[in-house]
Amino acid sequence: MAAILYTFAYPGAHPRIRNNYALCLSVMFFLVSPIVEEMFFRGWMLCYMESKSFSKPTIILTISTMFYLYHWTPVIPFYSCLDTFALSVLTCCMFFKTRDIRYCILMHFVLNFMNSLIAFIPYLIS
Repeated sequence: MAAILYTFAYPGAHPRIRNNYALCLSVMFFLVSPIVEEMFFRGWMLCYMESKSFSKPTIILTISTMFYLYHWTPVIPFYSCLDTFALSVLTCCMFFKTRDIRYCILMHFVLNFMNSLIAFIPYLIS
């Protein structure tokens, strides 16, 4: 979706440059980002806090808050990233239940894809 949005945003760019840039953006957004973020927040941070004997609610709230703050920027209202907080709560609970980070990565991937589809709907309508 990032590739398609970039194509609409910069129609005058050389097609080869536009397509390569769009491909890189898409790979980063859909593949690398969910893997890296989940490995850090759920894979390393959650396990580290758990090894230090923090309670599960404390771990979930701390990691979810940090995940929210990582995605929030001062340009947007604070409530616009609450879905990210909810995603983090769900993935933390999922990790506690399954102990398999692959499910967290898959969920993160699917939600990124759905958010991109929602962002692309205005281009489909017009």
